[in-house]
Amino acid sequence: MNLFDTTLKKSTLAEAVTTNSDDQCRVSDLLLPEDEKPSNIGSTVPSSVLEEKPEDDNKTNPPEELVCPISLNLMTDDPVVASDGITYERASIEDWFEKSKTRISEAEENLKLNPHSEADKRVLDTGICSPLYKTKMRSLTLVPNASLRNMSCAYKEKKSGVLTKRKKIRPPPGFDKI
Repeated sequence: MNLFDTTLKKSTLAEAVTTNSDDQCRVSDLLLPEDEKPSNIGSTVPSSVLEEKPEDDNKTNPPEELVCPISLNLMTDDPVVASDGITYERASIEDWFEKSKTRISEAEENLKLNPHSEADKRVLDTGICSPLYKTKMRSLTLVPNASLRNMSCAYKEKKSGVLTKRKKIRPPPGFDKI
């Protein structure tokens, strides 16, 4: 194996890798000849990094940009952008907001009974958080993402060969006043 040969395929690397008990391989195992390999030193790389994904993975799974990060479904119904800048399916993010509001209400009730509960104080301080970033949402306003919806519908049509009827997307509240 040539140290400077950059044309190696992942499968060649994966075959050349020896793993230790932590299921990790040493970079030195890949690059150095047998007599120059250190015994216990060297950077380690998880062997999963070297594993190849199935080639037909792209044929069965939609691009992750078109998938709701909450429901993990293709966003063809009503994708919306939340204040964290992420697009979600409206039903999923609204459900997230409702569950968060319920948790906050429960924390308020618990604090009436036990005003020293640190966990309930944290729930109130945190408020409603982004499902992805776990940071406080600045607003609960949701803006329709027509472009993503059209891309998702086009992807679905291409994969199924069946045309889907596209719903009219409602403008965000106050949009007509601009």
